[in-house]
Amino acid sequence: MNREKIWLHGDLSESPFASLLCRIRKSRRTGCLQVKTGKMEKKIEFKNGDICAVPDSINKNKFAKFLLEKKLISTSLDEKCQKHAKKNNSTYIQALHEQDALQIEKLWKFIYLFAIENLYPLFDIAKAEYFFNSDYPLEAEQVFFSIPTLNLISEGVRQMQNFDIIEVEMPKVNKILYLLTPDYMDEIKLNHPEKYISNLIESRKKMKDILEKSRLGESITKKIVFLLISLGLVSSSGKTLKNHHVNKLSQAKIHKIQEAFNCKCLYIYKYISKEIGPASFNVLEKCFEDAKPHLSPYSKDISLNDEGKFELQSALKTNISHPEKDFQQLFLKDLNEILAAEILAVKKSLGNEHESVLVKNLEKIGI
Repeated sequence: MNREKIWLHGDLSESPFASLLCRIRKSRRTGCLQVKTGKMEKKIEFKNGDICAVPDSINKNKFAKFLLEKKLISTSLDEKCQKHAKKNNSTYIQALHEQDALQIEKLWKFIYLFAIENLYPLFDIAKAEYFFNSDYPLEAEQVFFSIPTLNLISEGVRQMQNFDIIEVEMPKVNKILYLLTPDYMDEIKLNHPEKYISNLIESRKKMKDILEKSRLGESITKKIVFLLISLGLVSSSGKTLKNHHVNKLSQAKIHKIQEAFNCKCLYIYKYISKEIGPASFNVLEKCFEDAKPHLSPYSKDISLNDEGKFELQSALKTNISHPEKDFQQLFLKDLNEILAAEILAVKKSLGNEHESVLVKNLEKIGI
């Protein structure tokens, strides 16, 4: 359980933006993703894995510039709306509607286009810290509309200009590519060139064979392979079969993972105790309670003891009758979920610097 697996916090150099979005969609996350590099900080709200456009995410000045550049409104009309919004203490979007600058259907259409285009540059960022805050309040009445995350990934990768990111993620030439069948694949709309490359991969060819046989050229072929990998439709891992099952872990390996997990939890408990004293147990207990709705049914018997460790054996015994491959996948995901929740508790209680120190130290513990 290294930092890559505790994926709620990390860097885009470890997980490209497209892949990160797919992870959020797969786990149907609700919360706020923060991406920060240099002076740029972007917040993206999610509900059940799809991106939400909320009023605060629509930058007034950038949206006005967007409308002007596309010649959807005139400069004089923009100034009129700006003054109206200021005078009536309302939003720029509300002023556009009240001043009949755009019909409401067209206005909503352009807000949607603006929101999407505002996200495209993130696909080309090679290095930036990200953090997903699952304890983020998002009320239904705040949401303008949702953007299907899978569609955004497809279009975002198609728009990518930073080919270095794509090259880094390319499978080695001798790696065999495998098609996967995730449960959301019916929601993905591939264009004709993407279907063509997918058909080439269907016979489990090596990466070098795909490049040789493709009639689209190396650059376009690689971009499409990157897209298919980012969407979770293709893998180059020999351990991942077409039906998307993974090999079982041995009992010894499971035991080792459990030990590493509790070593990390004990370290977090001691770290936060040193800073805030006896209240630390209550902080971790609350974060565990908050994490429970995100855990699988397999983990309903997990409990936190007064040493800051988790009692796991009862959950393992209770679920011994379940198909082992399914149980293992979800149980290990739950352990990472709990770790991510505890890291978030440190961030909220002690601040960003303590959270960064904690994560670096956790990398040295266990496996």
